[in-house]
Amino acid sequence: MTLELSLTLFIYISFPVLLFRFMYYFSKMLYRGRQQGVAIITYKTLFNPFNFLLFPSLLNPQGLLYRRCCILALLLLVLIYLVIILIT
Repeated sequence: MTLELSLTLFIYISFPVLLFRFMYYFSKMLYRGRQQGVAIITYKTLFNPFNFLLFPSLLNPQGLLYRRCCILALLLLVLIYLVIILIT
């Protein structure tokens, strides 16, 4: 009973924090991390801005750092959910 309550509290705290971290670094990646001459919505990203996470060649060195932070936030979120599902 205590374990489930503590895991629930943990997910209620970690989900918004990790989601905000992802959105913050994703927006920085879109506006400051793109290569010169690459638009946000273009055929290079198949008209989907989330494809900047898949195509690192469209990012400058600062954008690669932001991409790593985005992917780390997503991985932590998935790992937290997997651990909670496997424990309970």
